[in-house]
Parts: sequence; C-alpha cells; structure tokens
Amino acid sequence: MGEAVGELEQLGYVERVPDPTDRRAKIVKLTPSGLEACLAGRRIFGEIEREWADEFGEELVAKLREAVERISESERGAGARRPRSAA
Repeated sequence: MGEAVGELEQLGYVERVPDPTDRRAKIVKLTPSGLEACLAGRRIFGEIEREWADEFGEELVAKLREAVERISESERGAGARRPRSAA
C-alpha cells in the first residue's frame, strides 16, 4: 500500500500530512490534481455506462453495476479475513 501511495504522491495526486492524533501516523489526502482526476474518472465512467446502456440496454447495465458493487462490498469484508491468492 505504501508503494502505491508513494507513486500517487510522486504524480501529485495525494499528499501525506501528519495525523494530529498520532505522531507516528500520516493521513493521505487528495491534492487538487487528485480531486480533478477522481472527478474526471467519474465523468468518464458515466459516459461509458451511457454508451453501454445505449448498446446493451439500461437494465443490463444496472444489473452489471449492482453485481460489481456487491462483489466490491464482499471483497472489502473478505480482505480482512483472508489473504489474496497469488494468481
């Protein structure tokens, strides 16, 4: 995780700031460039979803989004319980 944060920091998307409650810890915050990148990503994903809805139908795209959200929620919960496979 630290390596990924370091790369994002070098690219100017995040910054590490001291945690006011723990001198040893750092808080990772989005920079203005990082916020712009997040907003651009959301806009791009929205455009892709609209294109898919036009091509495949809104119902299918809605089901796909629901499935991805469920998988993501499941993985967040499972991540604390089991290590990821090396595959």
